[in-house]
Amino acid sequence: KYWLPFNQEAGITKLFVAFQFINGFFMFNSGGGAQRYFSAKDEREAAKIAGLSAGLCFIGPLIWLSPAMACRVLFPDIGHEVAEAYGLAKPSEAAYVFISLKLLPHGLQGVLIAGILAATMSSLSAFYNMYSAVITKDIIGTVFIKNLSSRMLHRLGVLVTFLMGLVSILIAYF
Repeated sequence: KYWLPFNQEAGITKLFVAFQFINGFFMFNSGGGAQRYFSAKDEREAAKIAGLSAGLCFIGPLIWLSPAMACRVLFPDIGHEVAEAYGLAKPSEAAYVFISLKLLPHGLQGVLIAGILAATMSSLSAFYNMYSAVITKDIIGTVFIKNLSSRMLHRLGVLVTFLMGLVSILIAYF
């Protein structure tokens, strides 16, 4: 059931798959995703990078989603158990956390939480810095205020990064 390409019950339709393909194509070939191609010495190396990225993006979800799929097989009544214990509206979305809490010892649970938080923070930091550089240097520094020194651009970049983080926190809070 998990390996069906289209699963109406899970909301995976042909339109959803088509959108995900188009989204992935643009995400990995523009903006920050295109940076990996700029570091290649020639077109052949860039093609190798693209092939490796595509391969890793294909096998990565299989690895990341395996624990959640195993949880649904090992604990078929996860929905009732989690819904009663934690009051979640969609308990099946908590499968990864549920199986971690059920099977891992307390020390490894802490390591897992630290790893999840570290991965989230590093991704957010990279995106905040990338978009802050675009806003600060490419938009403000070239369109609005052209004579800024590098020191002022840096300070403005720090302020823009802080504001983006603050807005993200406020959106998550509300």
